[in-house]
Amino acid sequence: MMSDLITEVCTKQGRDVRDFTLVAGGGAGGIHAAAIARQLSIPMVIVPRVAALMSAFGMFAMDLGLEYARSCARRQNQLDFAEIGGLYADMRRRALEDFARIGIPESQLSFQPTVEMRYVGQYHEVEMDLPAEALNADNLPVLLEDFHAKYHKLYTYSMKWRAAEFLTFRLKVTAPPRPMEMTAEKKAAGGVEAARRGARACMFDASPARVDTPVYDWDKMEPGHKVSGPALVDDKTTTVLVAPGFTCEVDAYRNLLLRAR
Repeated sequence: MMSDLITEVCTKQGRDVRDFTLVAGGGAGGIHAAAIARQLSIPMVIVPRVAALMSAFGMFAMDLGLEYARSCARRQNQLDFAEIGGLYADMRRRALEDFARIGIPESQLSFQPTVEMRYVGQYHEVEMDLPAEALNADNLPVLLEDFHAKYHKLYTYSMKWRAAEFLTFRLKVTAPPRPMEMTAEKKAAGGVEAARRGARACMFDASPARVDTPVYDWDKMEPGHKVSGPALVDDKTTTVLVAPGFTCEVDAYRNLLLRAR
């Protein structure tokens, strides 16, 4: 199921999953990652050291952003550029007030105006970036051509003879994240056996046979340590399965790199 969804998303964007690396997040991600990679012929899986806390880590690492929206349905021949400019001026004012309350000045903010568009009578909406300067009669034709091209890319057809409709005007405002430094560690001086913590009976590939599978403590594994599957890497918040036919190597940031042999 998960592999089907990955294929669907990538195919819709015209991408080949075999050209990418799979990143496994969530507490159970490391259990399924190798099997998914094998099904999709993805060459490598990265299981981050913070895999089980990936959403929280991402929240702290990403840009701080707020998004504002104003509904104003207009066909392309009904646009009032002064009205649109007023909508964006109001959203910008709100953004400056909101960010000022958390101590972020205007000088640190980035503004990206967008608009949701569709063909009149259609339900497929496409979000388009607007020019940095105000939308006007001079740059409107360029925006319409970009809309036709993006619509065609997403849905394999376009209807240039049909009028476009503007629905929701948006303003995305972001502030840069606080610097987050991650220090690379030196390679391990000793072998990986020091990180071993016993074995566990496991079954693989729907076989009823139980296989004594070595278990390693992620906290004790160091950069450069490498194990071959089948193996388990245990952590306080997750377990990573190194499936048969895969190897697992610890990188300089203590992430796990799974590769098919």
